[in-house]
Amino acid sequence: MKEMLARHKGKLILSSLVILLPVLPAAFAGQTLFLWEPVLLLVSQWVIMLVVLHANRNKEQSPKVLNLVAWILPVLSLLLGVVGQLAQGGADSAYLITALFTFFMGLLFFLIGKTAPWASASSGLWKARKTGTPPTATLGSSGAWAACC
Repeated sequence: MKEMLARHKGKLILSSLVILLPVLPAAFAGQTLFLWEPVLLLVSQWVIMLVVLHANRNKEQSPKVLNLVAWILPVLSLLLGVVGQLAQGGADSAYLITALFTFFMGLLFFLIGKTAPWASASSGLWKARKTGTPPTATLGSSGAWAACC
């Protein structure tokens, strides 16, 4: 797992910095209300990435799945930062905030839906592809995966 962490160190550091990015405008404006959310997301990001990298101990994860998992929380952090700044700035439009959340949640589901079917069967995160979960006897058989998917 240490090798996988070392291999993906740049991605982890960059996504961590993006998660903490919304703290800067809030700190410069003297706002303390939304400072804890990015820190909580950062801790969650590291725990989730450690679980994902540990899922297949000695195997490399699917790059598509790893990128998706690595960038979900940074994008959510940026969205929360924008919404927090709008709320602190006195934006009365609840429709704008609702539209932002709806758009980004739809985009998130779209990306997961486009990525999950093409993740390899041994990626450790999504064992079933396209046709649902096959019986347990065929989960380990690469021939069965090639035949059905």
